Amino acid sequence: NGALKLDSDHRLLIQCVKPLLLSLNRAVVLASVSLMFHVAPHAELDQCVRPLLRLLNGRAEGHVMALSAVHTIILSRPTLFAAHIKEFFLNPDDSHASRELKIRIVAVLANDNNFNAVSHEFRSYLRSFDVRKVVCTVRGLGIMCVAMKEHANQILQLIAPLMSHKSPEVVTECVVVLRQLVIQGSETATTCRIIHKLLVQLMKGEIKAPTARASVLWLVGENINSHVAIAKSAPDCFRLFAKTFTSEDASVKKQVLTLGSKLWFHLDGEGDVADRFKSIFFYVLELVKYDPDYELRDRGRMFELAMDRQSNTLAILKAAALT
Repeated sequence: NGALKLDSDHRLLIQCVKPLLLSLNRAVVLASVSLMFHVAPHAELDQCVRPLLRLLNGRAEGHVMALSAVHTIILSRPTLFAAHIKEFFLNPDDSHASRELKIRIVAVLANDNNFNAVSHEFRSYLRSFDVRKVVCTVRGLGIMCVAMKEHANQILQLIAPLMSHKSPEVVTECVVVLRQLVIQGSETATTCRIIHKLLVQLMKGEIKAPTARASVLWLVGENINSHVAIAKSAPDCFRLFAKTFTSEDASVKKQVLTLGSKLWFHLDGEGDVADRFKSIFFYVLELVKYDPDYELRDRGRMFELAMDRQSNTLAILKAAALT
């Protein structure tokens, strides 16, 4: 800001530090960048860009610290490094820590102008045999989908083939990104097809990670009305989880209970299907009464009040759960 007036000592400090950005010592450069970031006006931070990029062309052991400094800066000033985004594309000899930081930096720097280049680069990372690299890339896509909602469908197309990946870590991260896309309201038809595919995998026991299992159950509950196949498979999914309820993780138990309540809200009337489901739901509610998680017990008592079709609690919970 040209109108900003600094104290003379403050200005002297900044002027004395600027030459140190050209030092051949990595520690001196990083310390100078840190000081500039905290005390210099934003208009003068662009002088830190070249020194940090120079460190990335040096010895590999200094890359992680330089990348950490870049990541800290771009969280508040992403435009400084936007023109140099290709400098952060992965190299074959990068360490895992450097890869993780570079992918996060590229995800933050992605914008409408470079989205095609970034998506093409990330697509090549997703084909890697290194599971950790693929997981980091999916997390980067998750960062992008939050900041670039208009490109949610393209991101969905990138992660869709990974739903059948042999690694449970990759599937878990994909489910987390898919959940974020659902919250943002991306293309419903494509999303529902992927959710149904995940539901089938879940019922077959192919998804093992508790976080992924809980997320898939949440996705199923949120999209019961959106897809006929999901609505038909959801009760059977609940039945299967009722069998293994006591051995599930606490996060999975909460989503099983929530899914059961949503199914009960959807089953209007007192037909045979509703009666069969009610008996299974009552069984799960009985198990919840003796669960060590007090929050789960409280939820169970709340949902038990909603079993009466004539109660005010049912109407209140139904309005809250289905909107």
